[in-house]
Amino acid sequence: MGFKAIIVGGSISGLTTALLLEKAGIDYVVLESRDIAPPVGASLGLWPNGFRILDQLGIYEQIMEITVPTFKTYMLSRGKTLARPAPDEKDIAKETYGYSSCFLDRQYLIQILHKNIANKDKVLTQVKINSIDQTDEGVTVTCADGTVYTGDVVVGADGVHSFVRGEMWRSMEKDDPTLLPPGEKTAITVTFSAMFGIAKDVPGVEAGGVYMAHQEQSQLMTVGGKDGRCFFFIFKRLGKVYTAPDLPKFTEADRDQVAEFHRNHKVNEVATFGNIWDRKIIGTYLPLEESSFTKYAYKRIVMIGDSIHKPTPASGQGGNGAIESAAVFANLLVRALARHKFCKEPHLSLDDAVGISEEYSTMREARMNELIKTSHVMNEYSLWPAHVLSLVEFVLPLIPSSLAQMGMKDMLFAPLAGGPHVEFLPLPQKKGQWADMVAR
Repeated sequence: MGFKAIIVGGSISGLTTALLLEKAGIDYVVLESRDIAPPVGASLGLWPNGFRILDQLGIYEQIMEITVPTFKTYMLSRGKTLARPAPDEKDIAKETYGYSSCFLDRQYLIQILHKNIANKDKVLTQVKINSIDQTDEGVTVTCADGTVYTGDVVVGADGVHSFVRGEMWRSMEKDDPTLLPPGEKTAITVTFSAMFGIAKDVPGVEAGGVYMAHQEQSQLMTVGGKDGRCFFFIFKRLGKVYTAPDLPKFTEADRDQVAEFHRNHKVNEVATFGNIWDRKIIGTYLPLEESSFTKYAYKRIVMIGDSIHKPTPASGQGGNGAIESAAVFANLLVRALARHKFCKEPHLSLDDAVGISEEYSTMREARMNELIKTSHVMNEYSLWPAHVLSLVEFVLPLIPSSLAQMGMKDMLFAPLAGGPHVEFLPLPQKKGQWADMVAR
């Protein structure tokens, strides 16, 4: 028996990790508590920093078959159009990094990741975990049905309300109660809420169009996908900051109340939110959880994705950040196992596991804190009171589109330059201003 990774969670972060390990020839098992790719109605923005890694995994073309580049941005304030894309609007993302930004059903990306895993028998569903225990020799995962899985590391990819994170904390407190940083258990906060969903054939929504419609203290965002797909969002400020474990929950009645309040608000030059709502396939209203954890790993447990770093959707870096983290973990693991292969040791020593954990934590905490902060600021700056709306309505039409594009490039695209790549897979032949390429 050689090295084995146990991945808990079969969504984007978990399946990306699985595909990376499979490409590296590393044994693994995925334990998912539900089915793969359930139709929950969520959309996903893919940005160049995520796309580059997915391209290395060989699935870029498959994704582009079901989506379109999104770079034509319209802006409205209280029903008045303030900005439209120029006839020769440039795709800044593609010009800068070699990849466009795109929107698609989150479910579809998960399906593509799963389809490209060769050993699907390693992806197990409907698995409920009872406990995770670490020793100097390895890690043991015990399931509700009595099944036990043993391995060298556990990857926690099980979402914002992560069971693995709780087991990591339990392990830390068992070893030394002072190891858990103060405030770690209250690190999830909620400042904003969001209505999100998917509709079909909404008037005035063109494929690849992005529509930012502002009302007082709220923003309605609509993105046109392929074949009439329409991804919609309503961002709202809640009026206070909630802290875990006392986070708000919303009902279907709350959702419908928000939808009705915005029914007559314009989302583009010809349609209102009511047109979207009447054509919806699915719609959900949720608190926007953000996290600022400081401990990303401990010994043989490594946390990835929303389980440890969750921004708001404003910058689109939730899924892309998860893909980045999967790549960084895989890079560190491949390096460590290469040393072990040279030494002919079949398993990862505790010292090496700790080394991976500490380096991963250092690299990802700094990076994700930057992206989480950017997302929060974007939400703050897009939810304007009435007097700010009036100022924007006066000033924005006076700003040249080239200057507005420069501002967008600085806020949205500059942070992407620090995205990692997969060290053990060939780099695509797409040119981009990546920090890790400039440094070479």
